[in-house]
Amino acid sequence: MRPIVPATIAVAALGLVTVFAGSADAAPLQCADLRIDQLTHGVPVFDVADMDISPDEQAIIWVGAAGYRHFIGLDGPEPTPAGRHDGTDWWGTINPQLLEDESIVGINWTPTSAGYWMFTSLGRVFPFGDAGFFGDLEQLDVVPALPVKGGVATLAGDGYWLFAEDGGIFAFGSAGFYGSVPGALAGIGSQLAAPIVGMAPSTSGSGYTMVGADGGMFAFGDAPFLGSLPGMGITPAEPVVDMIASPGGYLQIGADGGAFLFGDAQFQGSIPFAAMCGQLSYWPGVGDVSVSGLDFQNADVLATNDGYILSDSQGWAYRFGEAVEVPR
Repeated sequence: MRPIVPATIAVAALGLVTVFAGSADAAPLQCADLRIDQLTHGVPVFDVADMDISPDEQAIIWVGAAGYRHFIGLDGPEPTPAGRHDGTDWWGTINPQLLEDESIVGINWTPTSAGYWMFTSLGRVFPFGDAGFFGDLEQLDVVPALPVKGGVATLAGDGYWLFAEDGGIFAFGSAGFYGSVPGALAGIGSQLAAPIVGMAPSTSGSGYTMVGADGGMFAFGDAPFLGSLPGMGITPAEPVVDMIASPGGYLQIGADGGAFLFGDAQFQGSIPFAAMCGQLSYWPGVGDVSVSGLDFQNADVLATNDGYILSDSQGWAYRFGEAVEVPR
């Protein structure tokens, strides 16, 4: 394994420190090498809860808290609702019928890019297209103690995990249970410092990692622990809002568009880094690339590890590195 050498870029004017780890033989990204493009100037989805790049990297989907969705690059009709556990019509319309105080918190494409799952704060799962239904908390008659924050499908698409704000894990289908944050902390008499905001499976699917809003990492099963922000003595200027797996590592995203990378994940840029390089403006319509000023919400990385896309709470999206030019 190549040695990991932390490198730090401080952007004092923005109040942010962007940290990334790279191999000893990798040159740090320079402003002249930065590749950033504004993929879209917002989408007709309010309160974006999640976004996901299709496995074939030909389409992106955004989903709002109420279940409204927006696609770019989708080839063909939108996937239609699939069956759930009792075979009744749960839908009424193309959007799921949400319960009181329930919201959509996550979305995942299937491996074929022909369907997806939507996950709710109450732990309900709504499949579309060729996505299978493998159970949810409603079917088990379980009410989570704290809201579910998202869901992650297995790499084969034959199951999924739901994760709660306290790091509790609910596994369905072929998704295995390898431990949870409450169980791990109880064993050492400790408490969670910040709510869990993201999760990603290991390369083999026999483990997973979770990240807290403070950048703390929790690894289970065969998922490697490659570092955390608290472990490096770093407090992010804005809370971490999401994490994504990257070949050989993982990437954390801050609410200000900061990127925190560990292991062999490749740093392709961040919103504060682009601002320092003078390659974007914080006023819409000014400069080649502008930002909305809204909090960033989520991100996704390319399978080739040479690019990623960041999205804010209203779908303003920015691609870095070699992120594919999805048709608009």
